[in-house]
Amino acid sequence: MPSSETADYIKRKNLTYENQIKETTLLQMAAPTTATSPRQDKTPINDRTILKGNISNNRYSSSLQVHATDTIEVHNHHAEAMVGPSLKICLITHGRIEGTLGDASYCLDANNGPKGYIWALSQPTLWTRQMRKGTKVSKVIISADFNWIETYIDQDIESSSRIQEFLHGKLDIRKWKPSKRAIALAGKLITPQTSSPIIKKLQAESHALEILAEALKSILSSQSISSDVKEDTPQEHKARIVREYIEDNVHEGLNLDTISTVLAMSKSSLQKSFKIAYGMTVMDYVRERRLVTARDAIEQDNITISQAAFLAGYNSAANFSTAFKRVFGFSPSDLTTE
Repeated sequence: MPSSETADYIKRKNLTYENQIKETTLLQMAAPTTATSPRQDKTPINDRTILKGNISNNRYSSSLQVHATDTIEVHNHHAEAMVGPSLKICLITHGRIEGTLGDASYCLDANNGPKGYIWALSQPTLWTRQMRKGTKVSKVIISADFNWIETYIDQDIESSSRIQEFLHGKLDIRKWKPSKRAIALAGKLITPQTSSPIIKKLQAESHALEILAEALKSILSSQSISSDVKEDTPQEHKARIVREYIEDNVHEGLNLDTISTVLAMSKSSLQKSFKIAYGMTVMDYVRERRLVTARDAIEQDNITISQAAFLAGYNSAANFSTAFKRVFGFSPSDLTTE
């Protein structure tokens, strides 16, 4: 890589942002590792704020790249990038991340407690992620170059074959149970305490190496299990298209006729696929998403209950409050001083 490109690459890969994270920032931090990224030529028309919180992306001398976030997603947003061959470790302490890797869908979920995930990409792969307004996510993702990993593998013949099989085999996102120590280290990467840049960098690299070692140990000791990553069935693919359309148009006057017409699906097929995939009807999902939008507006924009009811599509504030409590377990009045 020419020196000017190297300097630009290092500049992109050592970024720390606080508070408001714009769409262009996300594009920079997801800078393509190959020249074939479909996002390479895309510049957002409106550089809107996508995330609020803290996000960092750093590459270290050990060839590790560490991406740490503690953010709230303030807009529905689709992100994508080409990701080069690498070993990936994710320790997610809060929230849920979903999207696709090539033709496979993934869901990294910490809603029932911190979780660890490890996978390997043996070739350049299109990665996508679907962000949902109001979702809070705290996570660390550690990336290690194959060449760097393999220099260590070559020194350990006993472990070499098992790790090589994992690195170069079919995509398999493994779930592993992180120790209390690993969870604490992830917390330090997400919110580093020290103010000295040198000490901060040394400690962060040390923390990342320790988490990486624990994740690899789970592969060698067979303590990891395959996650729920799989290629979508035709029904699941159809249901995901419906859900994404709802997310992008939740404020519109959605009904089954409109959705089936726009997506060129029969109502019966649409309903059946969605119910199998998500356990609820299409319109139940629309109502729930509108209630989530109304809840976020009460919390973040301090709108009144009457305004929230209108936003969620209810003519009656009383009916809105009943539906709200049924979904969230508390009344909208608990969020406002109205």
